[in-house]
Amino acid sequence: MSDDQGIVRKPPVPGRKFIGVNFDGTLARDDGNYKGRSSLGEPIPVVLARVKDRIAQGDVVVLFTSRLADPTREDHGTVLAALHRWTETHVGERLFCTATKFPYLSEIWDWRAVFIPKNAGT
Repeated sequence: MSDDQGIVRKPPVPGRKFIGVNFDGTLARDDGNYKGRSSLGEPIPVVLARVKDRIAQGDVVVLFTSRLADPTREDHGTVLAALHRWTETHVGERLFCTATKFPYLSEIWDWRAVFIPKNAGT
């Protein structure tokens, strides 16, 4: 399976998790000092280590970011390329990057998220 940029990603595999990790403020530091959409923060070591560990276990990690929410923006390709360089440098491989929540994700890591038990509404 591949996206429209030709980046190959692994489909869900039984027994392996498909994990979505938010970028800004979760995997990379967000100091609130905005310098442009292609300016990316430094990695947050504990989360970066968890991502690398999960990949080593065979899980698939997808990078989530609102930076990619509007593919019609003129700088969309530049932002995507910056994210790919960041993941290659810090994670050791190019991660699939998206703003889309896929139905087969088994976990989402995001500093803004609030856990709601399925079908419970509590």
